[in-house]
Amino acid sequence: MVLLNTKEFDAILQTGITLPDRHADHFSRVLRRREDWAAIVSDGCGRLVHAVVHADKLAVTSAVFSIPRPSRCAALIQAWVKPKALTLILQKCAELGAQEITLVDTDYSQPHNEKPARLDAILEAACMQAYNPVRPNLVVAPRLTALSLSDKAASFGDLTSEKPLLSLKADVFVNGPEGGWSNQETEYLRTHATGVTLSENVLRAETAAIIAVGILKLER
Repeated sequence: MVLLNTKEFDAILQTGITLPDRHADHFSRVLRRREDWAAIVSDGCGRLVHAVVHADKLAVTSAVFSIPRPSRCAALIQAWVKPKALTLILQKCAELGAQEITLVDTDYSQPHNEKPARLDAILEAACMQAYNPVRPNLVVAPRLTALSLSDKAASFGDLTSEKPLLSLKADVFVNGPEGGWSNQETEYLRTHATGVTLSENVLRAETAAIIAVGILKLER
């Protein structure tokens, strides 16, 4: 699978394009594609075409088609965590097929200066690896308490809860940073979301995020 942005996808429909540099090295050096090879090309939003890669040129061989989108969302609201943990969360949530990932500041979240282009590249590479044609929508939001959760079927990890996430029909999981939630944030979440348990053990932030998104996708 080759994942393009919307501008690149529109271009391939008109005249064809050269395989973008960000993909060319991976396919030639890592996957060792030397001869012409067939590919499915996606715009990351659900539009796809069949194409042939010839001398790094992408040539369309079919009409545009699309995949059915889930009737319900599987989304993650994630407090900023350390870069290594964030990378893992983005990779695995993209592989699992999360539709949206929102990054927010919390009282104990990590300082951050991540460039949007780097985060988009992580999601794109993970989707291609997993043959997932729909890239998650990435949102950078203000503080957690500024988000409106009342109109969403939201859940969050609550150590006092005995209700497993699997027992809910949730669309969104709100996941904290390495330092957990402050008392104010916990009260806010208990008012606007359902507290759940993911495990009998206390999980790392990245582990909780991945398990939660996996459960949300299993519910689809």
